[in-house]
Amino acid sequence: MLESVKKFIKKVQNTEDRVKRNWVFALSGTTMAITVALWLVYVNLTVKNVSPAAEKVKTETAKKTGFISTFGAGLSQIAAQIKSKLSVKNNIFINRPNINFQLEGLEEIKRTKLP
Repeated sequence: MLESVKKFIKKVQNTEDRVKRNWVFALSGTTMAITVALWLVYVNLTVKNVSPAAEKVKTETAKKTGFISTFGAGLSQIAAQIKSKLSVKNNIFINRPNINFQLEGLEEIKRTKLP
């Protein structure tokens, strides 16, 4: 098998640049797809083990297991939290009788005349 790989590499080295470029694109794309697939499998296995509390929730998203359903459930939770934060009104109350702008107990600053 190793010999056949060496022959293939030699064959590609002796071809035109256009063919080399096509092989680079094809092999790079394949490598990226394999890497992403392995990453998704890892995330899927990790997410299931991290969240035992999700088993208690009896919703459709909790019944489905997988990366896409977990990611969608997380996005819906984030959207709900953002919506609740944006719907809150800020109220400022000022109690007029309690306002006191005179500072008591501070030492007096001497007045100086400017030239």
